[in-house]
Amino acid sequence: MLMVAPAPPQDTWPASPRHARLIYQPPYSPGLNPIELAWSKIKAALRGFRVRTVPLLKAAICAVAQS
Repeated sequence: MLMVAPAPPQDTWPASPRHARLIYQPPYSPGLNPIELAWSKIKAALRGFRVRTVPLLKAAICAVAQS
Protein backbone atom coordinates (compact mmCIF):
# COMPACT_ATOMS: atom_id res chain seq x y z
CA MET A 1 0.00 0.00 0.00
CA LEU A 2 1.40 3.41 -0.93
CA MET A 3 -0.32 6.60 0.24
CA VAL A 4 -0.08 9.45 -2.23
CA ALA A 5 -0.78 13.05 -1.28
CA PRO A 6 -2.59 15.21 -3.81
CA ALA A 7 0.08 17.06 -5.77
CA PRO A 8 0.68 18.39 -9.25
CA PRO A 9 1.44 15.68 -11.81
CA GLN A 10 5.04 14.59 -12.01
CA ASP A 11 7.01 13.10 -14.86
CA THR A 12 8.14 10.08 -12.87
CA TRP A 13 6.80 8.18 -9.89
CA PRO A 14 9.08 6.80 -7.20
CA ALA A 15 9.86 3.12 -7.55
CA SER A 16 7.22 0.99 -5.86
CA PRO A 17 6.64 -2.74 -5.52
CA ARG A 18 4.86 -4.37 -8.44
CA HIS A 19 1.79 -5.26 -6.40
CA ALA A 20 1.49 -1.95 -4.56
CA ARG A 21 -1.92 -0.38 -4.27
CA LEU A 22 -2.04 3.42 -4.49
CA ILE A 23 -4.32 5.18 -2.01
CA TYR A 24 -4.88 8.86 -2.75
CA GLN A 25 -5.43 11.19 0.19
CA PRO A 26 -8.29 13.66 -0.04
CA PRO A 27 -7.44 17.36 -0.37
CA TYR A 28 -6.97 19.21 2.92
CA SER A 29 -10.22 20.55 4.29
CA PRO A 30 -9.95 22.68 7.46
CA GLY A 31 -13.73 22.52 7.85
CA LEU A 32 -13.50 18.79 8.51
CA ASN A 33 -10.47 18.90 10.83
CA PRO A 34 -11.54 18.88 14.52
CA ILE A 35 -8.47 20.79 15.74
CA GLU A 36 -9.19 23.61 13.27
CA LEU A 37 -12.73 23.88 14.66
CA ALA A 38 -11.39 24.00 18.23
CA TRP A 39 -8.84 26.72 17.38
CA SER A 40 -11.55 28.70 15.62
CA LYS A 41 -13.68 28.73 18.79
CA ILE A 42 -10.70 29.62 20.99
CA LYS A 43 -9.67 32.50 18.72
CA ALA A 44 -13.25 33.80 18.58
CA ALA A 45 -13.45 33.79 22.38
CA LEU A 46 -10.08 35.54 22.71
CA ARG A 47 -11.11 38.27 20.25
CA GLY A 48 -13.84 39.27 22.69
CA PHE A 49 -11.23 40.13 25.35
CA ARG A 50 -9.40 42.59 23.06
CA VAL A 51 -6.13 42.19 24.95
CA ARG A 52 -3.01 44.10 23.94
CA THR A 53 -0.40 42.85 26.43
CA VAL A 54 1.11 39.43 27.13
CA PRO A 55 -0.04 39.25 30.79
CA LEU A 56 -3.61 40.07 29.77
CA LEU A 57 -3.40 37.51 26.96
CA LYS A 58 -2.31 34.83 29.44
CA ALA A 59 -5.22 35.73 31.73
CA ALA A 60 -7.65 35.62 28.79
CA ILE A 61 -6.36 32.20 27.67
CA CYS A 62 -6.86 30.87 31.22
CA ALA A 63 -10.37 32.30 31.29
CA VAL A 64 -11.24 30.70 27.94
CA ALA A 65 -9.74 27.37 29.01
CA GLN A 66 -11.87 27.29 32.18
CA SER A 67 -15.11 28.05 30.35
